[in-house]
Amino acid sequence: MDRLAHLNQLLANLEAQLEGLEKALALAPLEDKARLRLLVQEKQREIQPYAEEKAQLLLFCRKIT
Repeated sequence: MDRLAHLNQLLANLEAQLEGLEKALALAPLEDKARLRLLVQEKQREIQPYAEEKAQLLLFCRKIT
């Protein structure tokens, strides 16, 4: 369960970063939007493996209980 707690904290931090990028994108002038879109996509790709690992861990925990 330590790994699950770690993943939850990690995902919370990454999702907060993503929210900040999305807010910046919404408020950015047109010339900055392309760069911010790329940053949003990169952050989403960074989050994906951790979210998948969390889902797998939760599935495993349900199977053994």
